[in-house]
Amino acid sequence: MSSLGGIHLLGTLLEGVNYRTRPRYQLKDVTGQQEMQMNFNTSHLKLDDENRYKVSLVTSLVFTEEKTAPFVLEVVISGIFALQGEYDADDMAVVLNVNCPSLLLPYSREMVSNLTLRSEYGVITLPSVNFMQLYQARKKAEAAKENAESVSPAQ
Repeated sequence: MSSLGGIHLLGTLLEGVNYRTRPRYQLKDVTGQQEMQMNFNTSHLKLDDENRYKVSLVTSLVFTEEKTAPFVLEVVISGIFALQGEYDADDMAVVLNVNCPSLLLPYSREMVSNLTLRSEYGVITLPSVNFMQLYQARKKAEAAKENAESVSPAQ
């Protein structure tokens, strides 16, 4: 077990915004409720030997029926984090894939709300996200993929 230290957010960066309305979107063509999914992806990059990392959170709003989607929205927020203390590999993975993205979510939520507030479709407020659950699901999917690849016969 490692001795956990501090996680310091040194600054945030808005690295990308993609907001496009669909030119042929017509509300009259939509039947029923529009199904929308919120996708969250994370990545990280070690910046130096001082335990500084750049962690990025990509937030995408994806409509189930792409043809009737009123808009496309993706926001990329990154943070520069300084980690203090000693972390073993498992703890470091949790910090970079769970803790840091959790600290970035309010910045992404604000950007999504501001962009959609100014649209004709109404404001969208991102809900709370359980990044631990997302991380565990991703690890499980990666393990299943590795297991399937090791079991499949060579051709």
